Amino acid sequence: MDTKKICVVTYLSNNETYNDNVDRVATELKDSLFSVEQVYFLDDECKEIPIRNDCRQIYMKGTKYKKLTHIINNFDYDYIVSIDNDIVSDINALRVFFGKLLINKADVGWGKVSSISRNCFVENLVDFDKLLSHNVLRPFLWCLKIGVSIPGQFFVIRRDFYYGKLLDNDTYLDDISLGIISSRYNANIMYSKDIISYEKPNSNLLGLFRQRRRWAFGMHQVVNNINLNRRDKFVIYLHIFMYHFLWVPNLLLF
Repeated sequence: MDTKKICVVTYLSNNETYNDNVDRVATELKDSLFSVEQVYFLDDECKEIPIRNDCRQIYMKGTKYKKLTHIINNFDYDYIVSIDNDIVSDINALRVFFGKLLINKADVGWGKVSSISRNCFVENLVDFDKLLSHNVLRPFLWCLKIGVSIPGQFFVIRRDFYYGKLLDNDTYLDDISLGIISSRYNANIMYSKDIISYEKPNSNLLGLFRQRRRWAFGMHQVVNNINLNRRDKFVIYLHIFMYHFLWVPNLLLF
């Protein structure tokens, strides 16, 4: 069997602290069948990142979608594991998940992302949002072949499937832009019911509002893309309705 070339990629902005989660994930995935390289997208120099032959630092400003597009278009990895820098992965669950993804020959895959803490009203609100999204809405819509969202904090894609197909735009919503292509070209999708990673949720309303405002702007960028076809727009507007207008807390935040 050919050795699979795996890229584990994360993204650090100026105000973020290095998290060694990607280093731990890459170490676990290394195997006789996997050649693993770590890629760090940086706005500025970060001295904490390991300096090794298998660690690549790329200085590029802009959205995560722009950076993912750069990886897909310019490198010949077989699979790209995208992990946000604030994520803490369950290493054993991730390794099992990745093995199943290869066995199923999936083009894109993801698992659940849960909250590390639920100590206040806002954190519980975010956790409820995740439960609704990961356990109900996303599986339901993809099961009906009308899904368009993948969880942006953690996902795995097979590079060859997306090469040459990506929308020519820049947006904060990489999860929707990749989901559009996955839906349009009938990607082989695998989603796990297991919790793969954890994140610390927003703990104050101002931070949550800023996040949702950024998402709203990203959605505006996506729906105004001239390359969308009629079906793309249908599943996007269905996503907007299902995720943002079917329960009261999200209505209050928007």
